Amino acid sequence: MKNDRMLLSLRTAVVPINVFAENKDEIALVLFGTDGTDNPLSGGDQYQNITVHRHLMLPDFDLLEDIESKIQPGFRYGSDIVPFSKVDEEQMKYKSEGKCFSVLGFCKSSQVQRRFFMGNQVLKVFAARDDEAAAVALSSLIHALNDLDMVAIVRYAYDKRANPQVGVAFPHIKHNYECLVYVQLPFMEDLRQYMFSSLKNSKKHAPTEAQLNAVDALIDSMSLAKKDEKTNTLEDMFPTTKIPNPRFQRLFQCLLHRALHPREPLPPIQQHIWNMLNPPTEVTKKSQIPLSKIKTLFPLIEAKKKDQVIAQDVFQDKLGDSRRKSPTGRQRGCFASTLAQCFSVRSIRDWVPF
Repeated sequence: MKNDRMLLSLRTAVVPINVFAENKDEIALVLFGTDGTDNPLSGGDQYQNITVHRHLMLPDFDLLEDIESKIQPGFRYGSDIVPFSKVDEEQMKYKSEGKCFSVLGFCKSSQVQRRFFMGNQVLKVFAARDDEAAAVALSSLIHALNDLDMVAIVRYAYDKRANPQVGVAFPHIKHNYECLVYVQLPFMEDLRQYMFSSLKNSKKHAPTEAQLNAVDALIDSMSLAKKDEKTNTLEDMFPTTKIPNPRFQRLFQCLLHRALHPREPLPPIQQHIWNMLNPPTEVTKKSQIPLSKIKTLFPLIEAKKKDQVIAQDVFQDKLGDSRRKSPTGRQRGCFASTLAQCFSVRSIRDWVPF
């Protein structure tokens, strides 16, 4: 049942109304309980621990109220179902004291591995504006962490409604500002230790020496670090810190065009935006020969489609086809009408808990 709220305009008056889509599907509510469920339909081995809360009929407001108020949600724990009410859910929520950014301890920066970084954002922590004492204290902490090559493990909570986090705060010192950079760290339940079998133990998929050398050559040719032989230093051929964000460039292009030409369609993406994320030309040229070797040593073979096996091929009559009887026209008609009756109720669109 779909409920859309809107306003009804009657020339001089506006009346709030509810519009319901008519639904002729009939649904029933069947509850599966435990051994203590009172079931009047139970007889022998039939309908045990089952209660028909509502028989098949059109949905109405009484059914919605029963689902929201009388039926208590639960969670499956092994073979048991544990009831869990809204009161339990409210009591289970963590209640913090409010905003928090407290230091739990310190450790070496090498102990915090990059694979432990979590979250979808990085926070920068500055001292409060116009608070000289806070600025001096935070600056002392930042420089001490930087000199000792250490980081701070902190507890962070956005507000009293948010769940607390454990993260790491790195010192970040630039020529015009300094701050702490916070990154979220995982709890024990967030870590997953997956064990995969080694490819070396598989004789079928073991690579040859030529294949290994070809992949090594491809990786070397696609390196974005160029070594300067004179100064013996590495030069970054793809400096991401000096490349503008293509998304912003496209947005600014559309805003400028819309301001100058408000009635014209948006222009296509400019070529320099497409070129921002293209690999360097030198890298593309160097990787052509290793790529050709990869194509030769790793040929693509089209997989053959398996023949579809139907039930008639599996359950063939060993006595021959002479004893098989095909259904008559009347039998086919009865069978079709039975199927039509079985699938005439389309209650899948209406949520029914089982």
